[in-house]
Amino acid sequence: NLNTLSLHDALPISADHGDGLAFEAILRDTTGKQVGEVHGWLVTVDLSDSSEAGIVTTVDKIGNAVFNIDGEDIVVYGETSYSQGKHVMNSNSKPQRRAILGGTGKFRGITGEIQTTRNEDSTYLHEFIYKSIE
Repeated sequence: NLNTLSLHDALPISADHGDGLAFEAILRDTTGKQVGEVHGWLVTVDLSDSSEAGIVTTVDKIGNAVFNIDGEDIVVYGETSYSQGKHVMNSNSKPQRRAILGGTGKFRGITGEIQTTRNEDSTYLHEFIYKSIE
């Protein structure tokens, strides 16, 4: 099973600046056919304090992901928000948006953004909004 998360804890307390999260997953099209894989790395950069008791409730991470589709890559980068203590996005939250930096092969010259939503069944929907110069 390729769907994995691997946490690197920078300090031995719950959430810290510099905590890293590596991930990989199988990509499927809308019919369920496997079309590739996604690999990525996220690092914690902001611990938002939104409670009166000073309890961290939101963690912001920045990072990159490489979507390998049919042997060619689309590279994305940006920020994603998570609930404290969670290493997955909240289900049915608003889509997290990140920039498409570029790609290889048939994706060379691609620009735009990706919108990612976590579904109720714990799968993710990645929608690419892009233009290509090819």
